[in-house]
Amino acid sequence: MTKITKFIDYLLYFAIIIVYHMNGGDFLKNRLYIIILIISVCIMSSCSGTLDSSSVTTASPSSGASTENTTTTTTGNKASGTTVTDNPSDTTDTTASSDEGSSSGSTTTTNNGNDNDPTTTREPSGTTKPATTTAPPRVVIPNVYVATSPGREVYTCSVATVDASNKSQGYITVKYYGGKSLVMVLVQKDGEKYQYAIKTKGTTVVLPLTLGSGTYTIGIYENISGTSYSLALQKSVSASISNSLSPFLYPNQQVNFSQGSSCVYKSAQLCAGKSTDVQKVSAIFKYVTSNIRYDTAEANAIISGSVKNYCPNPDEVLSTKKGICYDYASLFAAMCRAQGIPTKLVKGYVGSNGLYHAWNQVYLKNVGWITVEYKARTGFNTLDATFYSGASNKSSVTANFTNTSYYKVYQVF
Repeated sequence: MTKITKFIDYLLYFAIIIVYHMNGGDFLKNRLYIIILIISVCIMSSCSGTLDSSSVTTASPSSGASTENTTTTTTGNKASGTTVTDNPSDTTDTTASSDEGSSSGSTTTTNNGNDNDPTTTREPSGTTKPATTTAPPRVVIPNVYVATSPGREVYTCSVATVDASNKSQGYITVKYYGGKSLVMVLVQKDGEKYQYAIKTKGTTVVLPLTLGSGTYTIGIYENISGTSYSLALQKSVSASISNSLSPFLYPNQQVNFSQGSSCVYKSAQLCAGKSTDVQKVSAIFKYVTSNIRYDTAEANAIISGSVKNYCPNPDEVLSTKKGICYDYASLFAAMCRAQGIPTKLVKGYVGSNGLYHAWNQVYLKNVGWITVEYKARTGFNTLDATFYSGASNKSSVTANFTNTSYYKVYQVF
């Protein structure tokens, strides 16, 4: 029909031109011209309408759209071109593409049963909202107490040096540079004796003054052979300790750590986000008792005498995840001291059989639960990581923490 109407239109157009020339260019002198002009306008209008309606076609798959995706359903006041579903589980997104393309400009609205509100939506069933995540607490490496040898008060001999410059802080340092493979340092006060072995030449060793203020006698003895020793240096040192907790904050030979120690970093990780000392001690105690296993082979080697003058290394214990009671207590003390919490490494005897053992005493200002079985009090609290770690009945172990007749202190470091 389109081609026919165009052909007729062209014929009428030529007829108008011929009539025009026949009348000398005067339109109004010829009625035939006016009639032909009116018919031509009517036919052109009809032709134009036919062309406009025929130009609207549905896109085929080859043009990049699925016929199914162009289907339009209207409900209530919903706008044209919007797919609506009353069942959220059956919601279909009309913008979903086929293998060869997708239809543009389509949207999906979910109806909650209110046909008069096309904007009301709700999430389809089975949709899970993203979980709210909380950023992990920031790990802050603490500035630990560092023992120094400033040289203000020094006692020397040909093979060793004693630096007592920081005696008011509760420690001295000793350095041996002689030729013997084994040296013993004897620290005495009021009849009590602490003995320390130095097995590495040129190493500075930190020794605590844990017996409080008073006069200490420091003696350095070189091993001659077997159990024979020769005195190299002996001096008396008068110490006025400014803070009774200081000796249990600094590192020493038995609780050895530094700013860069692995145990210091681990302590920072465990205590991140913890605001009280009780929370920090609890976190450290739980870690040590859950991750360090008892080293029976090492214990047997010490008992048999094949290992002599054993001294714990907290970083090594943290790395191997094993140790004896001495190691448990040393690691726990190092991690607590790294957090500025005064902690003692205690040697003594436990139980009715007087088993030689090592454990901790930790000083707390807060009252709170360290474990579900044990609630800390203010002041020093006894904690035994070794026994707690291996106990099947945790309550029976923690009951002894406050039993002064069960734990008998011999020495503290």
